[in-house]
Amino acid sequence: MTIDELAASEEQLQIEVILLYDQPQSSEATARLGKVFSSYSSIHQAYATLSKSNREALKRGLFLQWYALTEPSYLTGLSTLDESAQKMIMYNLNELITSNDIDDELAWMLGYYANWEWTLELLSNPNGLSRQVADLPISIDREAMQQRGQMGIYWNSLNRFKA
Repeated sequence: MTIDELAASEEQLQIEVILLYDQPQSSEATARLGKVFSSYSSIHQAYATLSKSNREALKRGLFLQWYALTEPSYLTGLSTLDESAQKMIMYNLNELITSNDIDDELAWMLGYYANWEWTLELLSNPNGLSRQVADLPISIDREAMQQRGQMGIYWNSLNRFKA
């Protein structure tokens, strides 16, 4: 799948999660949520596969890993993610850190995620990370974020960025 197709799939899954949240608990709702979890795991695996050569895929996959650890699964649609996919993303992130090749956006994202130290514990070079992080920017391109899956939805939801 392409990055755009993955973002469209994430958008559909987010709609499903919202619909399920508003419904009473039932075996049908539980089964539907299980399918969402499975679909999100597949999306994460696709991002991991692309993450070696596609920085956007790395950012989105890393976001999903962080988000799965910091927010409840019934709100995110994210449950247990494939361990080898997580390690692949962290390996590729470590490669960028080691080669001092972090772009500005990834630097502020890492700075934000680093507030939850345990969420990045798969980093092999945490000291290198501390040299790469940056503070959140004053503003973000909200329209561009709308096209970036759940990661974009999350960043657009924060009210600390100027419109």
